[in-house]
Amino acid sequence: DSFGDLFSPTAKFESIMLVLNIATFEDREIEILDIAGAYLNANIYGHDTHNEDKVNDNILMWLDEESTKSYLIFKPECLKFVQNKRLLVRIEKALYGLKQSAKRWYEELTRTLVSFGFIKSKFDGGVLYREGGKCIIVLHVDDLFVTGTKQDIEIVKESLKLKYKKVTSKQGDEIGYLGMWLVRKRNEKKMFISQPKHIKQLISEFPNVYEYETPASPNMPQTFDDVNIEMLNDENKTFYRSCLMKAMYIARSRPDIKFILILLATK
Repeated sequence: DSFGDLFSPTAKFESIMLVLNIATFEDREIEILDIAGAYLNANIYGHDTHNEDKVNDNILMWLDEESTKSYLIFKPECLKFVQNKRLLVRIEKALYGLKQSAKRWYEELTRTLVSFGFIKSKFDGGVLYREGGKCIIVLHVDDLFVTGTKQDIEIVKESLKLKYKKVTSKQGDEIGYLGMWLVRKRNEKKMFISQPKHIKQLISEFPNVYEYETPASPNMPQTFDDVNIEMLNDENKTFYRSCLMKAMYIARSRPDIKFILILLATK
């Protein structure tokens, strides 16, 4: 059933941090690959399209009038399927917006990488590696974080280009990845991680912002017994929770603010 298991793994943040550490301390090359129109490379019914049950599990869609006209230019024989100037079509590819698409793309990509000689991690479905761990790939939808030797990465990149055609790459000692900005100092074996875009976006939501050297004063009481979210009206409750969740996302690369955020989350 196409609507059964829809879970599509992406690498855990802990796995991403671990691979970044390995790349930094072992002075490995880093490259981020992006596959254009990723989902469209996968079949919406999965790999086993010869399975009669899956083929009969059709996903149909009505095209709008304009799209129907364009389609009939290339497939005039489909005119007999037009009703009220609209064409009913059977979906073949994992279109963006369909519930099954993320899962189908994950299956397609991991199957391809396994055919290249990679092994899927038993601990994280979003991490694949070559025997010995000299080349590691971290998956996040259509982004592949690849680390290894220059030769290893080039082989992966060229193999993916043969399979999926449009594959772009980012590399260098300063690079953006999943909203993080990675700055690498290879001679010191250090990597600095920040999230300036998310921080600026969060700050912009507040009319008055003050700068402090630390997330909380050392003399601050360890609890806020006299503070409770129930003191806010519904609109402000929603705003408070929204800002708190955004700050928690930023805290992934800012452990210094985690404690105060955990305190605030208990209110």
